[in-house]
Amino acid sequence: MKYIGKDFPIHDAENKAKGKAIYAGDLSFGKMLYIALLVSDYPHAIIKSIDVSEALKMPGVVEIMHCFNTTKKGFSRYNTTNNIKVAEQERIFTDHVRFVGDRIGAVIADDPVNAKLAVKKIKVEYEKLHFAENIETALTGVIDTMHPEGIINECELTVGEKQVVCAGDVTFRTQTDIDRISHIAMEPHSCTAYYDEGMHQLTIWSPNQSVYGMRYTVANFLDMPFNKVRIIKTTMGGSFGCKQECILEPVIGYIAKCLKQPVQLSMTRSEAMLSTLCRAPIRAEAEAIFCENGKLKSLEINNSLDAGAYLGSSSVYVKTIGEMMVRNYNFPYLHYIGRSICTNMPVSGGFRGWGTPECTMIMEHIMDKAAKLLNIDPIDIRILNAIQPQEFDPITHATFDESRLVACLKKGQEIFAWEERREKSKKSKNGRYKIGVGMACGGHINGHYPGKPDFSRVEMGVNEDGSIYINVTLHDHGCGTVRAMQIIAGEVLGIDPDEINVGEGDTFITPVDVGCYASRTIHVIGAAVEKCSRALIDEIINQASRILDVIPSELQYENGIVSHRRNHSINISLRQIAIEVHYRYQKSIDVSINHISNSNPAVHGAHFAQVCVDSYTGFVQVEDYLAVHDIGRVINPEICVAQIEGAIQMGCSIALSESMTPKNSGAGRAVSSLKDYHILNAFDSPHINVVFIEDPCNFGPFGAKSIGEVSFVPVSAAIVSAVNDAMDSDWNTIPLTPDRILEWIHSGEETNDR
Repeated sequence: MKYIGKDFPIHDAENKAKGKAIYAGDLSFGKMLYIALLVSDYPHAIIKSIDVSEALKMPGVVEIMHCFNTTKKGFSRYNTTNNIKVAEQERIFTDHVRFVGDRIGAVIADDPVNAKLAVKKIKVEYEKLHFAENIETALTGVIDTMHPEGIINECELTVGEKQVVCAGDVTFRTQTDIDRISHIAMEPHSCTAYYDEGMHQLTIWSPNQSVYGMRYTVANFLDMPFNKVRIIKTTMGGSFGCKQECILEPVIGYIAKCLKQPVQLSMTRSEAMLSTLCRAPIRAEAEAIFCENGKLKSLEINNSLDAGAYLGSSSVYVKTIGEMMVRNYNFPYLHYIGRSICTNMPVSGGFRGWGTPECTMIMEHIMDKAAKLLNIDPIDIRILNAIQPQEFDPITHATFDESRLVACLKKGQEIFAWEERREKSKKSKNGRYKIGVGMACGGHINGHYPGKPDFSRVEMGVNEDGSIYINVTLHDHGCGTVRAMQIIAGEVLGIDPDEINVGEGDTFITPVDVGCYASRTIHVIGAAVEKCSRALIDEIINQASRILDVIPSELQYENGIVSHRRNHSINISLRQIAIEVHYRYQKSIDVSINHISNSNPAVHGAHFAQVCVDSYTGFVQVEDYLAVHDIGRVINPEICVAQIEGAIQMGCSIALSESMTPKNSGAGRAVSSLKDYHILNAFDSPHINVVFIEDPCNFGPFGAKSIGEVSFVPVSAAIVSAVNDAMDSDWNTIPLTPDRILEWIHSGEETNDR
C-alpha cells in the first residue's frame, strides 16, 4: 500500500494546534445577537407567571422570548428521519418544566454578557409538582401524568429456544448498575443561525452528526420547505453522541426566523451538562445458565433504563442493549426485556457505542462469574462461547463475515502474559496494595444494514491542476474522518492525500447522507469513496483516449499518469487531461456514484487491564492496559491508536469516578460542574499498548472496519473485572469510587452484587 497503513495527522491539525480552527461559537456576522437561556430551577413544576420587566431594562437587550409568547408546537430531538416515530414531547420553551435545566425562555441581546446578566433579572413563579429522581420513585406513580403518552416504554426480544436445566448446570443471578454520566466533549454545545428575509431562507451552523437529520427536524418544526433550510456542519470539538440529536437547532432556528438577524447560542459547561443530554443510568437483572463445561446455555435479562425527562432516543437505546448481546457470543437462548422509564432528571440520549458498552458490562461480568464458579480461565470460557467467522447475526441475519474475536483473545492472552500476571496478582492479596488483572471483550457494528437505509452518494472530479475534489457528506468529530477519506481516495488514485480536497456536510452542497451514526463512516462512506475513485479512473482513461486517439482498453492509469500499455512514451498527466477536456471538449472530468451498504460485519476488541487498589484509601490506579482490535484494515494507524487511547482513558474514568448523581439527593438536580464531576486526566492515564489484527473483511474500503466506538466498548468492563480480581469481590457497579470500595471493605462482605 502506498498511503493506507501510513501515519497522517488529521486534516486540520495545524489550525487546531495554532488555535485558528473556526467553531460554531467563533462565527461572527454584522448585527449579531446573542442568546442566553432561562432554564428551570425545579425538577417538576408548572410555570404560573414570568416577570421580565427588570430584564428588559438591561442594556443591550433586544427581545425576551418565553413559554407564554412563543409557539406551543412540540418536537422530538430524536425524530431526524421519516422512519423514526417518537412522541413530540419537547417545546422550545415550556410552561410545564420536567427537569432542572428545562428551557423556559431566552434573552436575546447584542452582547453575550448582557444577555446572561439580563436572565438573572427574570422572575419566575412556579407551582411545584411531585418529582422522581430515579426509576424506583417514578414507578410509584407520582409522575404518571407527566406525559400524555405515559412514562414507560417497553421492548422484548428472544433468540433461540428455552433450555432445560440439566444436572451439572450452573445457574446464577447478577445485577448491573450503571450511573448517569455526561459526555464532556471539549466543545460545549453551540449554534449560529441567520434567517434571510428576502430569500425566506434559514441557515444554521452547528457541530452535528447529521446535517440532513437536523434539517428534517428543524424544517418540520418551523413548517418550512426543505429547500429553504440549510444546515452546515462546523468544526466539531468532540461529540461522543451528545451532538447527534437535534437539541439547540430548533431553538435557534425559531429565534432567528422571528428576529431575522444573525443569532448565536453558546452554552457553558454547566448548561451543556444539565440541558442537553447524558448517558442513561441502567439497572439490569440477569439470570444465566451455563453447562458444566462452560458453554452458555441460557440468559434472561430484565433491564430498566432512566430516560430522563423526555423519552427521546431511549426507547431505541434500551432495545439496542439487548440486540448487541449477540455481537460477541452464541446464545442457545436469550430473552431480553427492556424498559425506558421517564424521570425528572436530565434527558438521556446516545453515547459512544450506543448501548454496546452497557451490554458489555452486563455480559462480561456474567462471563467472569461463570468462569469463577466453574473454575475455568476467563479467556477460555469466552473462546468457548465466541462467535466464529462467517456466522450470522441471529437478530438481523447479516453475516459477521471475518470475525476475529477468538484471534483477539488469543493474541491478548499471549502479549499480556495473562497466566503469569494472574499468578502474581494472587500473591498481592494480603498487603495494602492489591494487584488485580481483568479483561473484557466487546463487539460492535459497521452501519445500519439491514435494519435501516444505509447508503452514501459521492461525487468526484479533477481540477485543472490535476488535484482532486470529493463532494461527500462527512461529519468529522475531530478524529480524522476527512483525512481517512483522503487516504482511501489517494490509495486508489496514487495521489498524495494532501492533493485531494474533501468537504463536510452542507445540505445545500453535499449529497444526501444518513449521518455519522452506528460506526458507519469508514465502512459505508469509505467504501463509497473507494468505489467512486475507481469510477473516476475509468472516466480519466476515457477522456485520455479521446485526447490521445487510442482506444481505452490500450491505456492504463497509474499515480496520476495515463500511458499506453505497450508504448509508455505515449502518456499524459492528469493536469494535461483536465485542461484539454475543459477547453477542447468543454466539459469537466467528474463522476458520481450511489453506494448502498449490504453488509454489517462483526468488529471486536479484547482488552486487558492491570490495576492496583489501595485498600486504605479505596483509590484505584490503572497501571497497564492492552487493547487488541480486529480492524480489518488500518487506514491511518496514528489516528486509530489515538482513538483507542482516548477511549481507554474515557472508559477508565467512567468506571472509576464519573457520576452525575449528587451526593445529597432530594433536590432533583444533577451534578453540573467539573468541580463535582470527576474525570481522569492525562496524568491518571495508564501505560497503553495497542495491537491490531489486520485481516481484511470482504466489505468496506480495502477491507477496513470501524474503530471509533468499538474501542470504547470493553473498557469499563475490563476495569471492573480487574478490580474484582484485586479485591476478590463481585461488583458490577460503576463508578467504583473510593467511597464505594471503602464501604465494601469496612462492611466485611466477601461479595457484593450491587
